Amino acid sequence: MATARKKPAVVTPPEPPPSWKDVSSFSRSDTDRTPKAFEYRTKSLRISVHRSIYGAKVDWFVTCYDVRIEKHPLAAMPAEEAMTEGMAHVKARLAAMISELP
Repeated sequence: MATARKKPAVVTPPEPPPSWKDVSSFSRSDTDRTPKAFEYRTKSLRISVHRSIYGAKVDWFVTCYDVRIEKHPLAAMPAEEAMTEGMAHVKARLAAMISELP
């Protein structure tokens, strides 16, 4: 009588921690490939820091529909600072929402 072999346990690696990802899109004819949009995703939140260009002025905005933030202007100019400022704004909104609870 043959004994049944046990299947080896399948070990799934832990998910890497979330990080900012460049989600910029460009047309094929674009020669300037400067990142224009970054996204940070968790299980519950999707935070987007994106830029808009009006004439010669470049502005960064943060959007997180999960906490009702849409195109909130950021003061930071370099992308890294805009991402930090955008994350701080989302955290402040979350803290304000939690403080409304009894």
